[in-house]
Amino acid sequence: MAKTQEIPKDEWEEFFKTFSRQHKEWLITIMQNTSPSVQNQPLAEIRTGQGKIFLGAGDTFLVIEQPTSVSLITTDEGADKSIEIMSESGKTTIVIEKPVLPEMVDGIPLATKTRNAQKARKNSCSVNFVSSGFP
Repeated sequence: MAKTQEIPKDEWEEFFKTFSRQHKEWLITIMQNTSPSVQNQPLAEIRTGQGKIFLGAGDTFLVIEQPTSVSLITTDEGADKSIEIMSESGKTTIVIEKPVLPEMVDGIPLATKTRNAQKARKNSCSVNFVSSGFP
């Protein structure tokens, strides 16, 4: 079952900064009320300012005027699934097309990659290459 967490207004700026960094270039769809306005485009940035929320995805830039609430919806595993933004003009939903935990993006947990890299360094040997004229 999906979990919903409302983000307090005084945390929106940091929340969107972190979310944008973690999900930069992930494919998203943006729904405004029930109509898709952006489909399967890479996330560029979400930010706040001047009482508005600015969304950039692909070549599209959207502005949400007078937002009243922001909620993060996550999967059972804790992966970010979508963001719901309520405003005077209705609901805008930013849907992550393939919700996974950021550390699992390439299918290998970060901790496993770190352990494997440490083992590789421990077991590696030094090799001296003789220049063959290549730059």
